Amino acid sequence: LAADVLAAQPLLAREPGLAQTYLPGGRPLADGATVKQPALAATLSDIRKRSAGYFLSGPAGGAFAKASSAAGLPLTEADIRNRVPEYLLPLTLDIGQDYIYLTPPPAVNGLVAGEIYQILSRLTDYAGSDPGQRQHLFLEASAQAFADRGGYLAGQGQASVATILDPTALGARLAGLGNTPHRGGLVPTPRELIEPLAGTGFVIGDRYGNAVACSLTMNGLFGSGRLAGDSGILMAAPPPENLVVSPVAAIVTSIGTKRARLAAAASGGAAGSTALARLLLDVVDRKLPLDQAMREVRSHHNGLPDLAFIEDRADGGVREYLVRLNHRLQPVPGLGEVQAWSCPGGILQAPEICQAQADPRGYGLAQIAP
Repeated sequence: LAADVLAAQPLLAREPGLAQTYLPGGRPLADGATVKQPALAATLSDIRKRSAGYFLSGPAGGAFAKASSAAGLPLTEADIRNRVPEYLLPLTLDIGQDYIYLTPPPAVNGLVAGEIYQILSRLTDYAGSDPGQRQHLFLEASAQAFADRGGYLAGQGQASVATILDPTALGARLAGLGNTPHRGGLVPTPRELIEPLAGTGFVIGDRYGNAVACSLTMNGLFGSGRLAGDSGILMAAPPPENLVVSPVAAIVTSIGTKRARLAAAASGGAAGSTALARLLLDVVDRKLPLDQAMREVRSHHNGLPDLAFIEDRADGGVREYLVRLNHRLQPVPGLGEVQAWSCPGGILQAPEICQAQADPRGYGLAQIAP
């Protein structure tokens, strides 16, 4: 939070209520400081005492709608009153001994992660390749998955989610992927991708076998940077017209025991989907321990522009190999953040070998309670 406050200081300074909370005396809160939000505490207390209806159809909701509209984020009392949660079936990959469940559209980055996994687990020898070839295979699959994501959103001949994820259809369309140098001319034509990096995620598993993987975003660091009146609620930013905001998360369960054995939630914009796909491949297919999988060098390709993003700690030999295969490399400090827990034998089978891991690229917390 201290790092986020420092990064968002100009945004926070424009809103007196946020400046008072996060920039007391004009200085950003330091690590270890106490954050006090009495207005938000009062709103949450009222909701707790008077039920959710107090906010959804009572005066609090009306005040929130009015404040939102005044801030340029049009919202009516009817919008709040009529909005209900939606329950959607997850994308499901049957991978033999396990099911992988992923966030479904409209969160299309679940589709991206699923397609990358299907391409590399079904059409290539990703697990058996050396480090350089693995990065090449991953970059080719990433570029194709983002091209397909653009085609899906634009309706360019992609009939359905099932078509994109079906191994037989993928094999017919992408035979030989990764067996040649980096290829251009992707079909469908990739679309320019703009997606905010700000987001977060959390995963939970308990001794009763329940599992949660949640990924969320306010469409920007500290959302819109505006408070809704006196409520203390920080409002999300509206996504720009050409922006697809897509949190992504996954749960892996054993087909035989039905026990969850891995949960992961990713953030970091478009790279969240590739970071999640990479973790799934390295834990599920390569059988790496979770902590080792988290340390693997990540790569990412948006399809457009034709750049291969790779973490700057990548081995020099790997980078030279990718350049020989016609990749235009763009080194970056980190790609995506994934929070995860892994229980190879299932969450209730052998809890003593479970691991919980916060991505070392961020500032997360991981803990296993006795």
